[in-house]
Amino acid sequence: MPSQIDSKAKRNRLAKRSEPYWHKLILGGFLGYRVGSKGGTWIARHRSEEGGQHYKSLNLSPHLPQNEFDTAANEANKWFDGISKGNRAKPGTLQEAVDNYIEYLEHKKSDRSVRDAKGRVKLHILPKLGAESSLEKLKAQQIRKWHQSFLVTGSDEEVRKSRATANRNLSSLKALLNLAFKEGLVQSNKAWTHVGKYSDTQSARQDYLNAAQVKALLNVCDGHFKTLITAAALTGARYGELAKLKAKDFDKHHGLLHIPLAKTKERDFPLASKAMAFFKDQTKGKLPETFIFTKNGIDPWGHDNQTKLMRNAVTNADLPRSVVFYTLRHSFIADLIDKDMSVFNIAKITGTSIEMIEQHYGKLFKDRVIEVLEKASLV
Repeated sequence: MPSQIDSKAKRNRLAKRSEPYWHKLILGGFLGYRVGSKGGTWIARHRSEEGGQHYKSLNLSPHLPQNEFDTAANEANKWFDGISKGNRAKPGTLQEAVDNYIEYLEHKKSDRSVRDAKGRVKLHILPKLGAESSLEKLKAQQIRKWHQSFLVTGSDEEVRKSRATANRNLSSLKALLNLAFKEGLVQSNKAWTHVGKYSDTQSARQDYLNAAQVKALLNVCDGHFKTLITAAALTGARYGELAKLKAKDFDKHHGLLHIPLAKTKERDFPLASKAMAFFKDQTKGKLPETFIFTKNGIDPWGHDNQTKLMRNAVTNADLPRSVVFYTLRHSFIADLIDKDMSVFNIAKITGTSIEMIEQHYGKLFKDRVIEVLEKASLV
């Protein structure tokens, strides 16, 4: 049967009706043109091998040049081609993308990553973008406005923090949408690809403790918390990493501490003599699966167990109120910079990136360079 929709002149002669006029493109694939009261619209139809019919609105404006038959046919064929490659004929919903992403994290990432993703999805993604929203109908403008919704007015620091929060939420959304695109829940990733993050959201590290201040902090601590503080000062490990350490992670034969998967990938930390003696003492007589550090001799340290103890210790040691447990990590890295360790080695043993070190500790590197330059004049 001759086509009724392959030219503008033919389409202009068609009567208005709810059922589209169909043109066969491939076996099981049809391009349709529906004539309504406000003009014509394009639609594609696909018949599966099981006989099910699936439809896709091509959303091409009838009065623009790109709405010509060849352009509409090209868009329909892209959809058919995607189906043949394993994409779903009916695009998934945001809820399906979320469920798919959480399942992926549970098999591939740490418990912390799963908890963080679930929290962001529950609080910030599904309520604002809609669980039943079609992935295919997500628009860049919609995602950009959602990204902007996390911004606040106020001081420079308040604005910076809100931008950092917005960026973290956008990263989570993009991660689950990219996985959905990769696994065929949606055929295009254009809606979110070009929505960019805010820049200048990271604050420079402000607090660094010197050896005397660390000693002062240790002097006001006791028991299991003092042991934990000592471990942080000796290794620069994050609180969550120290809380997960078990006796089996200490390799006394090779002088290494294996730090399991936490915020970043697992790594081996080389132990200097003081740290070696410390970990020998802490693991003495402990079974391999026993936690090295506990809050009471039995139970491992939990998520916020150190917060109040650290706050009290900082006050008693007369240190700046801004000092937190993570400051010990900053101080450890700053000390390595002061001792002229290469940024590559610092990044490797502390489980971070060279870029992050240069971003947060760049001033310290600059100061050390100037010290060397002062001593290296040729004139």
